[in-house]
Amino acid sequence: MSENKNILLDILNYELIPYDKIKNSDYLPAFKKSIEVMNEDFSKIISDPSPLNLSSFEKSTFLFDQLKIIYNNKRRSDSLDEENLHKEEIDKLINETELSIYTNKGIFKKFKELKEDELKTTEEKYVYKFHMRKFLENGMFISENEEKLKKLKEIKIKIASLISKYETNLIKDTNKFELNVTNEEDMKEFPESIKTIAKNLSKEKGYESGYCFTLKFPSYSPFMMYCCNRELRKKMYYAYNSKCYGGENSNVELLSEIVELRQEMSHILGFKNYNEYVLSNRMAKNEENINKFHDSIIEKALPKAKEEYDKLFKFANEYEEENKRNKIDTLELWDLSYYSDKLKKKLYDIDSEQLRKYFPLNKVFEKLFNLIYDLFEIKIVKEENVKLFHNDIITFSMWYNNNKMGYFYFDLFPRNEKTMGGWVYSLKPKIMNKYPIVGVNANIRKAVTNKIEDTNLSLYEAETIFHETGHSLHVILSETNYKSITGINVLWDFLEMPSQMMEEFFYEKSMLKQFDIPEDLIERILKVKNFNVGIGTIRQIEFSKIDIKLHSGIFKKGDDIEAFERKNGISVFKKPEGTCIFCAFSHIFNATYDYSCGYYSYMWAEVLAFDAYDEFKKSENKKAVAERYRKWILSKGGSDDPELLFKNFKGREFSIEPFLKNKGFIE
Repeated sequence: MSENKNILLDILNYELIPYDKIKNSDYLPAFKKSIEVMNEDFSKIISDPSPLNLSSFEKSTFLFDQLKIIYNNKRRSDSLDEENLHKEEIDKLINETELSIYTNKGIFKKFKELKEDELKTTEEKYVYKFHMRKFLENGMFISENEEKLKKLKEIKIKIASLISKYETNLIKDTNKFELNVTNEEDMKEFPESIKTIAKNLSKEKGYESGYCFTLKFPSYSPFMMYCCNRELRKKMYYAYNSKCYGGENSNVELLSEIVELRQEMSHILGFKNYNEYVLSNRMAKNEENINKFHDSIIEKALPKAKEEYDKLFKFANEYEEENKRNKIDTLELWDLSYYSDKLKKKLYDIDSEQLRKYFPLNKVFEKLFNLIYDLFEIKIVKEENVKLFHNDIITFSMWYNNNKMGYFYFDLFPRNEKTMGGWVYSLKPKIMNKYPIVGVNANIRKAVTNKIEDTNLSLYEAETIFHETGHSLHVILSETNYKSITGINVLWDFLEMPSQMMEEFFYEKSMLKQFDIPEDLIERILKVKNFNVGIGTIRQIEFSKIDIKLHSGIFKKGDDIEAFERKNGISVFKKPEGTCIFCAFSHIFNATYDYSCGYYSYMWAEVLAFDAYDEFKKSENKKAVAERYRKWILSKGGSDDPELLFKNFKGREFSIEPFLKNKGFIE
């Protein structure tokens, strides 16, 4: 290929994505060409008198889809590199093209001419359902009403634009704040490793002395856990929980407008509200079922959370008295991490920071990959010479019976240009590439030496590696024949099940022993796993309930979002005045993985995960269970009803009981 040729035009022929060779200036012309190719293919499909071939239709968008995935991953992983990117023009082009695919009357006519009951396989029927749902979402069932259809298109393009702005504001507001601590007394309880990182950052930022902390989670989290100065914890808490709540990067009006437009869009499509629109394509099916689901857990979790709050409040004042400091009148949210860590140490003699020495990153990979081999006979090999968009990225390949199955990479460490949180991209689905590729993204703390091989993980970070690898297995082991239903293209409330189940293998005694952890410490780790589980569960349900209420139609443009959160949340803590979670809640306002009306999915999938893991736990022949799990869950993608797939694996419908038992809510 000549140096001047646009590498993205040939991207479908690359086994791995050559990020190191892609220039920003390549994207826009490549998108334009992909749309031209797609439209040419559409013309051929429409003019062909034979029945629509579902595979041919999906292949017609392969290049556009591949470019979109690569571009979106770049935007989240390398957001500040926008020179020659033409970001606004590309975003507009993507939104308009996605609309044009599912508002193409000729293509829609070809789909309507297909009869679902005449399709030969269940897989074909689910592909058909997937695309017909897309036509519904884009108004093709009301296409005779040109005025409504025009309005719908305008709304969808506007929502996409607002969400892009919301995400950009969040990155900017996160990067804007920093707290430089100069009083050594305020730092006396911090581990040396964190002090070193903060001290180095302070120098990088140009301070003469001190320890610098930011709102990136690997910095924010230890600050809230170890800072003995309550006023500084409060200051940091407010900064973190008021991101984009006013100021130059405010998301208040954006949020309000997005919610209003989502409601308007739902009404145009014939739904009562946005919840009904979204949930009609989920396992949960409707708002009533989600409320029942929440209530069944709240009944057990809320008393536990209140009990935990009282114990922590009592301990906090005992601790302050021991340290000759003033007692606190109320246990606030900025106290939670600090006193929880102290109480954990007292009850279980566990120091979260000291546990890191048992979990070197490379050892976590080694033990996880051994587990995967033991369960599925899949070998995982590190790929040494792969260049992506950052030198820290670690790439692996999966092998079965000496046959390569796919690639997955880990982009683990925070950067200014990278979105916070964790996410997975199916960068090249199996049907689009000889080998599927999965991108795993996280934001964990890197070693003080800045070397990957020196990085040690917390319990939570090690658990995250197991979690995200569960997603990777779901993509790479998929055996479906269509892009729309391969891998993690499943109903949203089923998506997190395979990843959350992998977490449970991390906490098996036999796994923890492999990290050379003393037996008595393993026992304490297993006990501490459910420490403050009631508070955590209720906190998660609170976000879910606000999400559902926000999209039920009762929140109106211009309403006070802070007051709305306070009214519709559920917590054992008092909500601090002047904070607003949803102005910085990218799960609900996200261009790539949109959890609006779907935050409940995490806990719904967790219920499924515990029930699935229970099958492994009870069996003496884990390989046989793994074979069944691979057959009915991992290989199927979205090619069948997830409730039926789970029933085929488990032998019955899913139950909430293993979840409640594992959380310690019932005996």
